[in-house]
Amino acid sequence: MAESNPASEIQERRLKPVYDLIDKSNYKGAVQQIDRIVKKHGPIPSALAMKALALNRMNKRELCLEILDKMKSDVPTDLYTLQSMAFCYKDTRKYEEVALMYVAALKKQPKNEELMTRLFMAHVSNDDYQKQKQVALELHKLFPNNNPYYFWALISVVMQIHASSDEQTKSVLIPLVAKMAERYKDKLNSVNELKLFVSILKLNKRYEEALSYAKLGPETKIRIQEEDECFSLETECLIALNRWEEALTCYKMRCNVARDDWIAFKGLIKCSLALYEYYQKTPLSEQKQPAEFTQGADKTSVGSANSCIENTMN
Repeated sequence: MAESNPASEIQERRLKPVYDLIDKSNYKGAVQQIDRIVKKHGPIPSALAMKALALNRMNKRELCLEILDKMKSDVPTDLYTLQSMAFCYKDTRKYEEVALMYVAALKKQPKNEELMTRLFMAHVSNDDYQKQKQVALELHKLFPNNNPYYFWALISVVMQIHASSDEQTKSVLIPLVAKMAERYKDKLNSVNELKLFVSILKLNKRYEEALSYAKLGPETKIRIQEEDECFSLETECLIALNRWEEALTCYKMRCNVARDDWIAFKGLIKCSLALYEYYQKTPLSEQKQPAEFTQGADKTSVGSANSCIENTMN
């Protein structure tokens, strides 16, 4: 991370009036103030970046880009300067330039964590999933104790899978991300990490394993305050396995304790209709017994689900 130093603090104090003027949308006043600062103290990169930002807000984009082009050749590494330049590039729809700017800065400071995280976010904005993954893995390599960076890499591959329409690409990426996820299956520290891991198992059609992790969530480091999220994961896995009566039981329990949970009510109805269709279309002699079909539920579940809905609505 960036460390403060006396020189940057002095610059910040000098530029504070500029920040205030920009916050008040007084862009002309900000440009005039910056010109006075530059004349007195020389071309301070953060001041020039703020001038480019103010000019851009005044719809003087050519002048803004002219300043940015000059600054880019100097390869600034100051975070405040880079942030202002990033705002300008985004406003002018030059999103690729944001990533290139951070890549150049990292050549000067290759182990700067803040610059690397900003580069990752720039790649996210550009939907460049492969580069996202590369930066995330590099962050994890440099800062191995920061668990989220490895999960950033996993998320990048999952995003690439969902964005791809090429089945051959998916057939390569889906087992790859599963192999990557295996390394950290015992280090899930948040509900978001659990959701990601379960989603990867589901992509690989490992629904039984996904279900076991969804059920385990509240009993591990992911405490009871995340029970709602774990409930959603569990019911999604049960439905994927066509274990409708178990899912129905979960939804009934949920509706009894959270009567305003519309998602649970929709799940309740969906499971009831699926079971009704099964019993209507399947000859009695071919119907699976409840123990086989859902590990212990009975055929009265559809009727009891209807009762549950009626009681909750009263």
